[in-house]
Amino acid sequence: MGKFTVIIPIYNVEKYLEECIDSVINQSYKNIEILLINDGSDDGSLEICKRYEKADLRIKIINKVNGGLSSARNAGLDNATGEYVMFLDSDDYICDNNAIEKFSSIFISTECDLIYGTYCGFLKNGQENIRKNIAGKKINLTNKEIMDMSIQEVILKIFKTKSYNCSAATKIYRRSVLENNKIRFRLNIYHEDEEWSPRVIMNSNKVHIYNQDFYMRRYREDSIMTTKTEEKILKRIDDIFFIANEMINYIKANVTNHELTYTLNEYFGSFLITSFILYNNIESRENKMIAIKKIESNVHLFKHLRKIRYKVIQCIYNLFNIHIAAMFLVLFKRLNI
Repeated sequence: MGKFTVIIPIYNVEKYLEECIDSVINQSYKNIEILLINDGSDDGSLEICKRYEKADLRIKIINKVNGGLSSARNAGLDNATGEYVMFLDSDDYICDNNAIEKFSSIFISTECDLIYGTYCGFLKNGQENIRKNIAGKKINLTNKEIMDMSIQEVILKIFKTKSYNCSAATKIYRRSVLENNKIRFRLNIYHEDEEWSPRVIMNSNKVHIYNQDFYMRRYREDSIMTTKTEEKILKRIDDIFFIANEMINYIKANVTNHELTYTLNEYFGSFLITSFILYNNIESRENKMIAIKKIESNVHLFKHLRKIRYKVIQCIYNLFNIHIAAMFLVLFKRLNI
């Protein structure tokens, strides 16, 4: 039975860390390597890691200077020895104690390179500590439907059935695919999974759809993606444009299916629309002007957008300005258009 490496990047999460690690230790499948990547934590996280490492020989701590999520995940990949790899964010946990045993059986029986899964989200309501489940991104297709498809046809089917999620943590990988194709996370960007997942799927020979809940994603106000300072908003605008342009170039070089090319280009082109929404969260005039310059440098992405509502936004932008277009986007969202 092949070894699984579970990579857990850790930065100042002492409040949630034990629940996370316990969910791996308690797996029915025991041939597991657990890499705790301490990314420069300055709370009690490292002490918790040391306690677990002392109690379980499968656990190894890797200490490093703080470099962010991508850097921590890459450190885990560089030290992994398992045949299969999965990522677990340190404020999340695995809710099925038999999950990894199921994954092992799937890899053996199907000889797939990638298990494509989903998640269930939850939050805890303030002092009452009430758990509220949030529906994850369900996968609206079966393995029977994609059995005889090429990998590019599978990706197209995933998008057509609105089953795409970019999360790196909801997928389980054959490590040789990552190593043979030198796949690592892009450093120092937000939304790193948007750039990672398409490359991994494209380089996999066979994908298995896993539509059972196994990954519990915690929503919290102080997480990286829910903290909304204007400096971070501007950085996010920079990063989504970097990813959009990088991936459109990658698609041009690697995708041969014309319909998939159009579909992926529209997906990444829609990051322009995301930038309008982010712009709407900026209040200071100075930062608004900075955001406008960033957006104006990337309006070429409009050419990839085919949906009518995007065409309408483009017309409004051309006739008026970014501010008016962003206001209409908010209106469209409220009206569910």
